[in-house]
Amino acid sequence: IRKHTVWASVAGTPTIVANANAGTTPTVSVTGNDQRGVITVITGTGTVAVGALAAITFASAWLAQPYVVVCGSNVAACALSPGVSTQGASVFTLTTGVAPAVSTTYTFNYLVMG
Repeated sequence: IRKHTVWASVAGTPTIVANANAGTTPTVSVTGNDQRGVITVITGTGTVAVGALAAITFASAWLAQPYVVVCGSNVAACALSPGVSTQGASVFTLTTGVAPAVSTTYTFNYLVMG
């Protein structure tokens, strides 16, 4: 018989910090928990660039580095070719393969498995 374990500690909301690639005064937020949720990035003005948009820190660190999957949940976000550039037991970085537009709302779904 096969068994699977569901990580029990999903309480708490991760925190998020925007990267300079998201422009000047972007707005970022996370809705969800350490296993799954939605990341919203509203890019700022000024220069936006390809690469890291935001760093997401888990409410509770995982015992080991988990697997993080990110995908766009609106058409604009899908067009950015989103992914994860760095990940660890405490944090992961949302990154894009295409530069975002200024003053645009992007939403991403994330799923974390460990």
